[in-house]
Amino acid sequence: MTHPAEAIPPVAIETPETARDLVLRLADTMDKLLELVETETEVLRVGEHTHLDDIEAGKVMLARRYIRDIECLKANAPYIGQAIPELVAEFREGYAQFRAALQVNLAVLAPRKGGAAHGGAAHAGTADGAAYARAQAGR
Repeated sequence: MTHPAEAIPPVAIETPETARDLVLRLADTMDKLLELVETETEVLRVGEHTHLDDIEAGKVMLARRYIRDIECLKANAPYIGQAIPELVAEFREGYAQFRAALQVNLAVLAPRKGGAAHGGAAHAGTADGAAYARAQAGR
């Protein structure tokens, strides 16, 4: 089932300011998503599964925002690349680091989630994988 926020078509980015706002919001979303994944890793490592529902809810919200903004970035890539080339270069660098860090965290979490008694945690890896696949298609 498609979430209503995912069905919203990307908006046209027509000014350098809106391009900058989109890229900065996406970078902020990536930072927050990575922070939650790292928190989840630590929670699972120490066995404090009581916080996983809150972490999962935050990851779902951020993943939706991430996918929506990536779709907007893809739809407006030619203009954004022309309007703010320096920020795009910085974003690409940060995006590569983000992907690498998430892949490491997912590799650490995979064995733990497979044996976890928490259903939401097992689902989180699938949601992250879908976000990666959709994001990578936009590169």
